[in-house]
Amino acid sequence: MTTSIFLSFSIFFCVTGIFYLTRGKKIFFRILIPLVSFILSFLLGIAGISIQGYKNLLKEEIIARVRAERYEDFGLLYVKFAEEEGENIYILKEEKWGVSANFLKWKKWLNFIGLKPVYKLKEIGGYPFYESFLSKWMWAHLLKRGYLYPFVDIVFESAVYSEVFGKEVLVKATSSGLTLSTK
Repeated sequence: MTTSIFLSFSIFFCVTGIFYLTRGKKIFFRILIPLVSFILSFLLGIAGISIQGYKNLLKEEIIARVRAERYEDFGLLYVKFAEEEGENIYILKEEKWGVSANFLKWKKWLNFIGLKPVYKLKEIGGYPFYESFLSKWMWAHLLKRGYLYPFVDIVFESAVYSEVFGKEVLVKATSSGLTLSTK
């Protein structure tokens, strides 16, 4: 919303500057008003683009909602993924549970214009997700040689662990990796 307001005013001042540059009768209207209009247009445009880039850096995407329950002999992990319906249930193998994923971060200027990081979940609660041969090869190649590609900034693995039982925990993907937060 604020970005569109800044960019709208930027376009308005640019059009105003062009109008007075071509239609101004006096030297004051031919030089000073277009100059001020172009400067304001430039500053408002930069402010709008900067706000949009900052919003892209702070964006958090909810991957899953996780609730872990501890019983006498075992634990259960109830996972509801954001893009799926229904819950998946996993038997906990240890005292704590975790989520791990591979992340691909683009160069800063690509992130700035709206291209968000790509992630692939590897495992949750000690249970690995199915990966095709091509997906395994691609992520292994990116982890070893991702720095060779001109648009790739960094490729890394991110893992988070928790010992929270009885509460719902949100698993989020950010530009810096995975995060957990209780609801």
